Amino acid sequence: MSLRDLYIDYPQAAYLLIFVPILLFFIWRLIKYRQSVIKTYASPNHLSELLNPRSQILTFIKYCCLIFAWILACLALMGPKGNLQYVNISEEATSNSANHLEARPQEVIFLVDTSASMQVSDASNGETRLQEAKETIDTIVELLNGQTISLFAFTSQLTELVPPTLDYIFTRLIAKDLHINEGNVGGTNIEEAFKVLNHKLFSTPSSKYYYIVLLSDGGDSRVEALKGEEKIIAISKIIEQLPNPEQFHLRIFSVGLGSEKGGDIPNMIVDRKPVHSRLESTLLKEIAQKGNGQYYPANDLSTWDLATFIVNQINKEAIIDKNSNYNRTVTPVKSENMIYDLYYQIPLGLVLLLLLMIRVLPDTWKSSL
Repeated sequence: MSLRDLYIDYPQAAYLLIFVPILLFFIWRLIKYRQSVIKTYASPNHLSELLNPRSQILTFIKYCCLIFAWILACLALMGPKGNLQYVNISEEATSNSANHLEARPQEVIFLVDTSASMQVSDASNGETRLQEAKETIDTIVELLNGQTISLFAFTSQLTELVPPTLDYIFTRLIAKDLHINEGNVGGTNIEEAFKVLNHKLFSTPSSKYYYIVLLSDGGDSRVEALKGEEKIIAISKIIEQLPNPEQFHLRIFSVGLGSEKGGDIPNMIVDRKPVHSRLESTLLKEIAQKGNGQYYPANDLSTWDLATFIVNQINKEAIIDKNSNYNRTVTPVKSENMIYDLYYQIPLGLVLLLLLMIRVLPDTWKSSL
C-alpha cells in the first residue's frame, strides 16, 4: 500500500503534536532538577563514590521512547485507514440474478477553467484554484472503475486535451500538466465552452450516460461586466447551451474553486489597479441545477471527500435492474457504502511496546550500593 492510498479519519488529532516541544521542555527541566538535587548531597568529586549515577544511554532511550509513544498515539487517534472498497455496487450485483442486470456505458467529462483567475491562491489548503482542480481530477480518476473519461480546458474557447479514453494514467498526466490560459487564449466564456461541447458530444442522442465535472471559480468575462437584468439574461443564455439532461442521460457536477473573499490575480493590472477575483457561485449553482446534478464548494470539503461524493453518485448508476423503473434522483453519499482497512492498531501497538520498554529498562546497569 502506498501513502497515496492512506486516508486519515480525524486529522484534527494532529494538533496534539504541539505538546511534543512541551514534553521536551519538561524533560529538560526534570534533568536539571535531578542534577541540582544530587549536588546537595556531596561535592562532584565524591558523588561517584556515594551513588551509582543513572545511565545516560538508558535515560536517553527512555525519554526517546516517551516522545515517540506520544507521536504514535497522536497518529493512532488520527484514525489512519486505507484499501477503500465500495460495497453498494458489488452487493447489488451479487444479490440479483445476472439475467436482470446490465452495465451502463458511462463517460465522465472533465471541464476545467484555466483562465487567469485560476492562479489566485485562495484554495482551502493555500494552493491556487488550478492546482486544487488538478488534485480533484486526479483523485476522481483514481477512484473511477471502467468509465470512459475525457478532458477539456476552457478560457474564452474550448480546448480538447484528452478525447474519450480508458487510459487513466495518460489522463492524470495531462491533467497534472494543465496551465493557465490553456490553448494560449485568455478570458473566460462558459457559454462558448458548452456550445462547442454540445457540438462535439451531444449532437445526437446516445445510450451512454454522461457526467460533466465542471471545475471553475464561476467567473465569466461577459457576465462579470453586466449588472441587474442584463446579467440575469446573460446567465440564462449560458444555461440554454447546456445539453438536455433527460435526452442525453446527463448530470453536471459543478465544483466551485476559490473563496467568497477572493484575491488579486497575479500579474494582472487594469487601469493601474490589480484585478480582484472571487468565487462566483451563482452561475455554478444554476448550471448544476439545470444539469440534474449538484454544486460543491471546494473549500468546504477535502479533495478526498469531494471526489468520493461525485464518484459514488456515478457508481450508483453503473448497474441497473432491467426489470425495474429507474428514477434519476441524486442521493447523498452514505458512509456505509464504503469500507476500509483500519490501521490505527499499528501505531497503538507500538505505543504499548514503547511504554513497556520504559517500564522494564533499569535506570542503571550497575546494582546500587
